Amino acid sequence: MSNFTFIKDIFPEVYELGVKAEEHLKQDKRACAFYCRLTLEVAVKWLFINDPNLIQPYKPKGLGEFVYAPGFQQLVPRDVNDGVHFAIKVGNHAAHSKGALREYELVTALEAVFSFVKWLAHYYTDAEKNIAFDLKNIPDPTAEVKGLKQEEAKQLALKFKDHFQKELDQARERDEENLKQASLRSEQEIKNLKAELAALKTINEQETFESDFDPNEEETRTLYIDLLLKEVGWNLEGANDKEYKVTGMPKAGKNKSGIGYVDYVLWGDNGKPLAVVEAKRTMRDAKEGKQQAKLYADCLEKMHGQRPILFYTNGFETFIWDDTQYPDRSVYGFYTKKELETLIERRYQRASIYSLSVDKNIAGRPYQERAIKKVLETFEEKRRRALLVMATGSGKTRTAVALVKCLTEGNWCKRILFLADRKTLVGQAMRKSFRPYLPNLSMVNLLKEEENNKSRMVFSTYQTMINKIDVLNEDGTRQYGVGHFDLIIIDESHRSIYSKYGAIFDYFDANLVGLTATPLDQRDRNTFETFDLPDGQPTDVYSLKDAVDDKFLVMYKLKKPDLKFPSRGIKYSELPPEEQAHYEETFTDELTDVIPEEVKGEAVNKWLFNEDTVRKVLDKLMTEGIKVEGGDKLGKTIVFCRSRQHAEYVVEVFDRMYPAYSGHFCQVVHNKCYDPQQTILDFEKPQLMPQIAVSVDMMDTGIDVPEVVNLVFFKSVKSKSKFWQMIGRGTRTCENLFGPGKDKKDFRIFDYCGNFDFFKVNAEGFETGAPESLMQKMFRCRSRLAYYLQTAEFQSVPETQALWEESISWIHEQLSGIDCTGALVRKHRRSIELLSTKEELRCLNESKLSTLIKDLSSLPMPGQREEEMKKRFDVRMLNLMIAIVEASKQKQPLIKGVMKTAEDLRQKAGIPSVKAKLELLNRVVQKEFWKDVSLDTVDYVRKELRELIKLLDKDDESQKIYHTDLKDTITNPDETWEEGENYGDEYENYKENLRRYFLAHPDLAAVWKLQNNKPLGNEDLKELEGVVYSSVVSDRERFEENCEGKSLQAFVRSLIGMDEKAVSEAFSDFLDTHAFNAKQIDCIKIIMDHYIKNGFMSKAFLQEQPFKGFSGGFIGLYGQDNALKLVSVINELNEGVM
Repeated sequence: MSNFTFIKDIFPEVYELGVKAEEHLKQDKRACAFYCRLTLEVAVKWLFINDPNLIQPYKPKGLGEFVYAPGFQQLVPRDVNDGVHFAIKVGNHAAHSKGALREYELVTALEAVFSFVKWLAHYYTDAEKNIAFDLKNIPDPTAEVKGLKQEEAKQLALKFKDHFQKELDQARERDEENLKQASLRSEQEIKNLKAELAALKTINEQETFESDFDPNEEETRTLYIDLLLKEVGWNLEGANDKEYKVTGMPKAGKNKSGIGYVDYVLWGDNGKPLAVVEAKRTMRDAKEGKQQAKLYADCLEKMHGQRPILFYTNGFETFIWDDTQYPDRSVYGFYTKKELETLIERRYQRASIYSLSVDKNIAGRPYQERAIKKVLETFEEKRRRALLVMATGSGKTRTAVALVKCLTEGNWCKRILFLADRKTLVGQAMRKSFRPYLPNLSMVNLLKEEENNKSRMVFSTYQTMINKIDVLNEDGTRQYGVGHFDLIIIDESHRSIYSKYGAIFDYFDANLVGLTATPLDQRDRNTFETFDLPDGQPTDVYSLKDAVDDKFLVMYKLKKPDLKFPSRGIKYSELPPEEQAHYEETFTDELTDVIPEEVKGEAVNKWLFNEDTVRKVLDKLMTEGIKVEGGDKLGKTIVFCRSRQHAEYVVEVFDRMYPAYSGHFCQVVHNKCYDPQQTILDFEKPQLMPQIAVSVDMMDTGIDVPEVVNLVFFKSVKSKSKFWQMIGRGTRTCENLFGPGKDKKDFRIFDYCGNFDFFKVNAEGFETGAPESLMQKMFRCRSRLAYYLQTAEFQSVPETQALWEESISWIHEQLSGIDCTGALVRKHRRSIELLSTKEELRCLNESKLSTLIKDLSSLPMPGQREEEMKKRFDVRMLNLMIAIVEASKQKQPLIKGVMKTAEDLRQKAGIPSVKAKLELLNRVVQKEFWKDVSLDTVDYVRKELRELIKLLDKDDESQKIYHTDLKDTITNPDETWEEGENYGDEYENYKENLRRYFLAHPDLAAVWKLQNNKPLGNEDLKELEGVVYSSVVSDRERFEENCEGKSLQAFVRSLIGMDEKAVSEAFSDFLDTHAFNAKQIDCIKIIMDHYIKNGFMSKAFLQEQPFKGFSGGFIGLYGQDNALKLVSVINELNEGVM
């Protein structure tokens, strides 16, 4: 008797393979796993062959593409689907791994295959329905079962593949014919077919399929936790690995004996416990196991003399708690044995942060040492994330190198991951910074070679690493488990990185250090949230102004030439007669003879390239740019262009203007030109050409050439981070650049595109680095539409109710198609399961909608396989529906976009499929069509036209390129050079402008009183407010939000500092009446210098170095009485401006 007997006559091939799987269970586990997978594969392909509503994947390479097909995911119940994926995973493990297989895993896989076959028979045959999987039905191995060698397994798989391929091909031909016929059917036939399918779905949904999927704790371990542990190398075959008996549990309730049984104990090679794992049912909160895990850890510590790490999990959510070091935290999985051993060893072997010294040969500048120590102190305080804001050119990477050296030497970290968003930055960091200074640390660049798991430091781009997370080794273990890295360093941390690749930082359970040159303020909330920091308070800041003041960087001087054509466009009526003729010849429409009245400014340097515009830019650069070699040669220059065509045109015009340079002086650098890296390397060498690098994105970041003295912004920039990176190409100092003893003092920026004015108004900019995918946009739109259309207003209209049902089905199909076995998806599995039923989707509330939009929309879904242009059109139409519901201002622009699309299609009416829709297209281009348009009409247009969208030309293909030579004008030719300032940080600009103003007006009574510690009267306060809010600050509310909690007078004094004599007088009585040692006097001098420079001091200053370095801190240094007296002096100084 076999569990598969009930299908012997209806699915004979499936039956035979199922029996084979059962027969091999006891004697050849690998063969059993193989037959389980093969049984499943044959059953799945039978389904695709025989169900006309299923469209098989295009050129499938394996079983996975069938089970992830959208129709399959929507059709098969979630619990049955889970079993399918589990069985496939076990089969893959058997085929590709040498790791051991355990009987209970194979029994679970057999049960999963049985469940799918039972479901198949339930819906497609008259087979017996009231049956259940029973271990007693598995045949006893009374006779010897022939083992299955790997080569035999391959031949058997090929046999069945060939057997079914013909039927699959016939099924595909049937699908294609159905699609062809569907395009010819009348609208009424389509409606009838939809009605038939809807009726069929209703009948299927009414058929009850018995499945009680709520695993108890043992089943939870089998299905999820055991696999997670196996992925990191725990085989769990030891006698003490599971249900380990411990003594010393509290004798309370039902437990009168004090004996407990630990779900899992992970043992070290020395026989001591490394970790306990407390498992809970999948439907229970994992944190319910926290206290029980702690009690087990207490018992194990008493029994074995070592306190284990604590894990508690329900299979979906897992938490780690090393309660000797950190609070508990959520993790994506478990640690390997070596990683756990390292954690245990660190409890005793990790050096104190205060004993670590910074290698000044790597990072010897005071601000670098300060930044490193602040990060170290952050980690010492058991906070795991730090953010450093350091101006470009101030040595962020060198600071990171010195930090890594401290942490590795102090046994705080063993493996480090360095991430950057560009290949060049990754290679440069490893080649120029880390390898020269840390030669004994083994390193690997994942962009060039595979890691052998022995590298101490890994360099990668974000995209490469996120693709590596689910990669398995040959033995079935993960290449990168959650505990693989101890430290992650993020180069150029900004919000677009977190929104797109934040899953990396969540997956790896590592300390995190972010580096950025971008000034941050309170509006960068998600940046600070990522690093668990209060808004506006990075771990340490070293601004461009600080670096310039300290002579480590140089500031720019700015000109903003206003070119008429790029800013205002080209108007036909304003051109002289001879140029009007050139304009007519260039722009007259060949079909209609219509001459456009103007060409918009945004077209210039995009598809219209005007030679005189470029000449003006190059002439100004060559005449006003900084020169070297005694003024005979333009200094190293970068020109930032918007596109490849733009850059190539600039070089082309330069070569016409300056033929004597023979094409070497000015060269283009973009990713399509020949060997751009070599051109960059030549540019970096002062003696080599080119002298002008015309760049498209490749030199915006990561190029460190101290000799650069001119930057030309010939493109618009909206990203705050990119803006500051571009400025940073010129900030580095350069000794003897203009001759012996004549160093680089500044550099020049020519901004032709209003970038600096933009960042004056929009300090935060618009990050464009991580746009939402089309699928994410579509999922969000469908979710919002489903939420809006569930109200009575729309449910009372049959057409909108049908649209609502369609959105529900679409969302359900996408959620059902998510592969929940991926490491980055596991944390969302509970939400997916909750919302993947249509019943839940039919009653959305704000909380569920938020989960759909914020948590689930970015996950990989089956709809991503659709054509890009179709998805773009769908998103536009869905946004139009939402705009109609919300009565949004976006409605009219979206309608115009659809009308333009329809008009573009009308121009292709010679194509039969377009001609067939010409009547609808003629209506859509009319404004009357859109008056009071209904949602179902919009959706009808979407469905009718989406198959035609692929016939449209892409923007870059359809737009003709024009070249002209019309006389352009710089409207402000007499503009003088502006001194550089902190564009992009409005608050810092306010501070700097106020500081300059007050220092330039020492005669103001309020300023004198503040500096000399004299009380201010009401008139003085009015005078201060008048200066601040009338002359400098434009946004009072935002300014006061950023005043760090200080009163206005305290804030102003923090800008201008205090008079040295006034500070000495404030501390004189304290110093004169006490006898202090040298260390105490030095620390008082630090406090006094702080007041002279900053005018105000927070008491938190006394908790920092050097005070915290003394035994007992500040109080230990001075003693209780003297410490209180010193605090009294500080309070008196502060209260004078409160």
